[in-house]
Amino acid sequence: MEKAKKKFASAIDGLRSFQNRTEISVDEKVTSEHCCFARIVRHGLPEDPRSIAYDPVQRLLAIGTGHGHIRIFGDAGVDYLLKHESGDAVLHMQFLINEGGLITACGSDSIHLWNYRQKSPEIVHSVQLNKESVSIIHLPVAGKWLLIGTDKGNVYFLCLNSFVLSPYVINWNKAIDLSCRVHPGPVRQLSISPAENTKLLIVYDKGILIQWNMITREVDRFPLDPPIKTFNWHYDGRQILTGNVDGSISLFNNKKCSEPQQRTTPHGTESCRPIQQIEWKHMSENESIIMFTGGMPTDDGLPLPALTILKGGKSATVLEMDWPIIQFIPLAQVDQELSSANFLPTSEFFGTEKI
Repeated sequence: MEKAKKKFASAIDGLRSFQNRTEISVDEKVTSEHCCFARIVRHGLPEDPRSIAYDPVQRLLAIGTGHGHIRIFGDAGVDYLLKHESGDAVLHMQFLINEGGLITACGSDSIHLWNYRQKSPEIVHSVQLNKESVSIIHLPVAGKWLLIGTDKGNVYFLCLNSFVLSPYVINWNKAIDLSCRVHPGPVRQLSISPAENTKLLIVYDKGILIQWNMITREVDRFPLDPPIKTFNWHYDGRQILTGNVDGSISLFNNKKCSEPQQRTTPHGTESCRPIQQIEWKHMSENESIIMFTGGMPTDDGLPLPALTILKGGKSATVLEMDWPIIQFIPLAQVDQELSSANFLPTSEFFGTEKI
């Protein structure tokens, strides 16, 4: 009997001690301290695109962003991500075609040479412009000098081997007509002739286009009416196609720049918006394709982002976009600058503000 009483008293004491225990509160909310997020995969095109470049031999497409990132796409399984530590926007890019190199010009006016032939791509050379801002860059096919246009209207030459600027400079006041006392504005486009590497076309922001002989320093000037916004060489270097401020297209012979051989306005004779970019390619059977952005009529209200394709100078196709077009590149099987074969288009790549 005594033994049973002791067991009962022990059980009562156990219940009392259980009731006197302090309750432990458990926080069921998950915070950032409890998790560690890591990027394990990338999918789709990057946001905030600013520039694009294409290598027609290795068939690589590079997209530069406003965050300093570069995505390089190729065949199945080819997807590189390059990052500038500064995070500056990538405004201009040029491939070293079939050499495993990429040149980038950032918003901080720094120019970098990337080497992606190795397992971990890295910057191997850099140069900083201090007194002028980079407005455009141009690298001829198999070229050893990078051409740099600036906001001051000057053109500099950068040696790719040493990444040192050459003392040879094309100053804006030597390129424009002496009778024109107005500054032409920043350099908007540069391109060396595919047939004669001594001839360079330069277009300025205010619509002035000149042909500069890099040996003799002689200048051939194009007419100022209408002002020229953009241009493209014929693949044989004999003719030049220009996109103008009034929405018209002009065809020039490079031996006679004083007047156009032909001029047409694809979207009618009424007032049209400036042509922003123009490309001129040739297909099989001696048929040409002209592609350009802008040039749409002004009576349609707000500017319509669109790409116009003229095939054989007859039929016109207009591709309307939802967002303003930053840049476009025809993706071809063969590039005329690399081979005498005809242009066989596969598609076009559009860089828009919302890619």
